[in-house]
Amino acid sequence: MLAAGWGKTLAAAAWAASGPTAGKLAWVSLDEGDSEPRLFWSYVLTALRRSGAVPPENDLAELVPGPAVDEEMIRRILYGISQLPEPVVLVLDDFHNIHDADVLSGVAMLLRYQLPQRRLVLITRMDPVLSLHKLRLSGELTEIRAADLAFSPGEATAMLDQLGVSVAVQLAQLLGRTEGWAAGLRLAALTLQVDPSGSRLAEYAADDGVVADYLADQVFLAQPPPLREFLLRTSILERVTGELADAVSGGEHRGHQYLERLAHANAFVMSLGGAGHWYRYHPMLRAMLQHRLSTEQSETVPLLHRRAALWFAAHDHPVEATRHAVSAADWALLSELLVTRVVGRLVSVERQALGRALDKLPPVDGEDPAEVHLCRAARCLAMSDFAAIWAHVSRAWETLPQLEPHIRPGAQVVLHLLSAIQGRGSGDATALINHAGRALELLRGAAVTLPAAEEYAAIASNLRGMGLLWAGAEREAETSLTQALAVCDATGVELPWINALGHLGLCAAGAGRLREAHERGTAAMTLADGRGWNTLEQVSTTYLTLALVSMHRNDPMEAERVLQLGLAAQPTRADRLPLTGMLVTRVRVLTARHRLTPARRRLDELKHEIASWRPPELLERWLGLAEAELDLAEGDAVAALRRLVVRDEETAIGDQERACQGRALILHGRP
Repeated sequence: MLAAGWGKTLAAAAWAASGPTAGKLAWVSLDEGDSEPRLFWSYVLTALRRSGAVPPENDLAELVPGPAVDEEMIRRILYGISQLPEPVVLVLDDFHNIHDADVLSGVAMLLRYQLPQRRLVLITRMDPVLSLHKLRLSGELTEIRAADLAFSPGEATAMLDQLGVSVAVQLAQLLGRTEGWAAGLRLAALTLQVDPSGSRLAEYAADDGVVADYLADQVFLAQPPPLREFLLRTSILERVTGELADAVSGGEHRGHQYLERLAHANAFVMSLGGAGHWYRYHPMLRAMLQHRLSTEQSETVPLLHRRAALWFAAHDHPVEATRHAVSAADWALLSELLVTRVVGRLVSVERQALGRALDKLPPVDGEDPAEVHLCRAARCLAMSDFAAIWAHVSRAWETLPQLEPHIRPGAQVVLHLLSAIQGRGSGDATALINHAGRALELLRGAAVTLPAAEEYAAIASNLRGMGLLWAGAEREAETSLTQALAVCDATGVELPWINALGHLGLCAAGAGRLREAHERGTAAMTLADGRGWNTLEQVSTTYLTLALVSMHRNDPMEAERVLQLGLAAQPTRADRLPLTGMLVTRVRVLTARHRLTPARRRLDELKHEIASWRPPELLERWLGLAEAELDLAEGDAVAALRRLVVRDEETAIGDQERACQGRALILHGRP
């Protein structure tokens, strides 16, 4: 719990290198962008796996957090740690950057439970918002604070001697001003190398402004001009590799050499290790460089962000690419990234991170270029803001001719997908069918060539199959969903795979093919559980499938339990069709359990809720069937017969309607 520059990370790294304990070392370096549950726990799991502590059979070997990291996911991580064959030391560096309440709650759980395999090291500038008093009382907590890391006179002399600096006379003054602060001593040593007399030490003060000045004067200006320019240009990056630095700075393949040189020269550029040889600049150094860049070369900042966006896009890092495109205010580039690569990720676990990047778009302006409307529509999708998406999609359609010719065909595909997704949110099955079908036609044509074409085809087939199912075209829906499943398998797009499998299970459950429905639902749920996605809206149809299977197997208690899980996966009520299907099924389950009063109350609530929109045919028939079953349970066969309209067709819902009609006729005395 120390301020910047006390040598926390270096001290911990030296301790780790000395082999203080048996077991593996997992190190996670954090920044402000990591205060998000999915990213934080993803980094923790990656570090644990890279440490070599996680064997292939352990749950942690394949666990991937979803966007909603709940308590169950944390318990799975804790269980995986408890099953490790040997101890592991987990280091969370710069933990002060973590502010998210859910992340802090998860770390608190990690501290709360007795796990012999776990040893946790938090490196932070301030006391974390964690309940540590019990650990203090039990003697299980070791705290290292400023007084512990402050340099003593002997340590300061030894460090300065290594740097070729002698301060016998000024040492007490220097220690008094810095209070043993490692970075302050290091900066003071740089000053003494320039002015051995020490006359300038009288002007030295350990406040951020002065330190920033020293960083500029003594670190930055001490470098040769090419290296100074390199530092300025790469300061826009949170983490950097040699290749990325070359792409952004426009250098001649010297990025890795420069970064190694800087890392070896002082502690202000730190190697993060790992594949790709990543580095990061000390936050104070980076802040100073960014300020200097914006002051001296403000016109180059957008260009640097554009170069970074292109590099990240080429290396399949869509979140970082999007962030830099937004920072560049380059709407043409951003819209091209969205069309060619990113929109498919907006219905994935990267949706929230992309939404935060797109959230920095400027306010609405009536004179906005066409690209901005497309970007805002994508932002609405990322944030599940279905109430606002249509206005931006409509404006994007109007301004489509203004887009660059090379991006226009792909933009049409994306707009059809966005229009279909908006139809999904509003419960418009016809829009789902028409827009998804049109997207598929365009993708099969010669005019559209997109890197993400197969992913878009999977999404489009998925959406079309959903629309066909809820519109009552069950057989055609199964064909489309089966095609979507095959494309998802080929491309590895997992969320649409879960969605397609859930809807195929729904087709099977409605037709009475309960074994097939259960197998499809179980397969979808297994993947969702393994990825931590079991609270996503795309999984709600899987819950509905499994609930129908339990209901038809005469297990209404299990059906009701599964329905509660499915409804919990719809916190924003953004997926209206399966949501309404679950609400109808809940009425049928309550009726089967002879809980007629709550069933009637739920039915009345549902009818009031759907009065503002027109459900598609299958949902209307489900609703009519649920009401007729409730009439029958209440002993009113006449009302049930009056409500049922039995069609001369061979469909799953038609079979259920005829069965209900037969029961009503028996009750009415017409066997």
